[in-house]
Amino acid sequence: DLTIKSVVGAARTLLGTEGAALRGRSVIDLFQPQDRAFLQRKLKDTTTKGRIDPVAVYLKAEGKAAMLVNVGACYIPSRADEIHLTLSILNNIRPDATDQDDNGLVTAERFNELALDIIRAGASKAADLDLTLIKLKGLTKVRTTLSDDQQALLMQEIAGVLRANSVTGQGGALPDDSFGVLRPANDQQAEARLMAEIDAVGQAVGLASGALGPKMMSIHLTTGNLDQAAIKKALAYITQTFARSPDQVPPTIEDSLAAAMEDTVAEFSSIKSVIDNSDFQIFYQPIVKLYDRAVHHHEALLRLKDGRNLYDTINFSEQIGLIHDLDLAVCQKVLSVVEAQSDAVVAVNVSGQSIANPQFGHDFRKLIQPYRHLNKRVMFEITETGEVQASDVVPGMSR
Repeated sequence: DLTIKSVVGAARTLLGTEGAALRGRSVIDLFQPQDRAFLQRKLKDTTTKGRIDPVAVYLKAEGKAAMLVNVGACYIPSRADEIHLTLSILNNIRPDATDQDDNGLVTAERFNELALDIIRAGASKAADLDLTLIKLKGLTKVRTTLSDDQQALLMQEIAGVLRANSVTGQGGALPDDSFGVLRPANDQQAEARLMAEIDAVGQAVGLASGALGPKMMSIHLTTGNLDQAAIKKALAYITQTFARSPDQVPPTIEDSLAAAMEDTVAEFSSIKSVIDNSDFQIFYQPIVKLYDRAVHHHEALLRLKDGRNLYDTINFSEQIGLIHDLDLAVCQKVLSVVEAQSDAVVAVNVSGQSIANPQFGHDFRKLIQPYRHLNKRVMFEITETGEVQASDVVPGMSR
């Protein structure tokens, strides 16, 4: 029943209470909710496998932030009713809540930063790691067959598997049902073990073997003479292209940077042309009041004349620094339209990345200066493509 019988060691340091007070409690309850199902399954495996390799999970310490720890376990047949656990602090990293999703996976941006940190360490021969990317091609489909509770359990266990197989104790939630871990480069069985773990997770919630359709690709984190900015671009390119094409041949970071630069230049030129030539349209969608259905205002919706995917274009523009120019061009067009219409009230979308950029704040205030008289007829809304912290808002943008 995984009830604690005895505790030896620094219980107060790790758990905020004396060991004696833990006896009789479920060991599973000592961990964060998103890790419990995964850890329970792993501990029960010890009765057939004898032991488990250490896994990284979050310990729930009373009155403290969740702590990332390694949990090891072994089963001694001569004491058939006991499993012996060891806990050790993995590191002192406690990612901010904004860096993680509900299952404890870090954002794509934070994951790439972790990889960059590893690469920096590797420059001094302190690290030799691979970046392993996982695409669960069947995830979207199988989730439609599961209840809400089963979906939550599935995602919690996937997150647990990823963290357990990452040397940093953290897995990344990347675009389009893809994920990432950082693992030792010399572990030849890592991909097979991770594949088996993910399949076991699916079966634990009633899915057929192979239903999640995992595809994997590993890249050794060597960078030649690339600088940090170039490495960051290459990592972003690798994770994005893998999400779209998981069957590709694993590239090197140097090759990925070259491809990223080639694609980026072409796409940059294309988007820059759209902005410079105002080659886009604005549609004005009425927003009505609930109580009488009268039009309250219109929302300005951007549409690109060449029919390209708007969401992908905005995301890419944010990545390469063109979103500020695009936002300003859209605002300019909307302000001109509102000024020409004596009774128009319009809301226009602005990227959160633009809002958090000091240069955009300067350019934006300069742009709206001639239109100050429209301050009661134009509203600005932050798009959902990124999260903006209150502390990131440029002074003056919030006034």
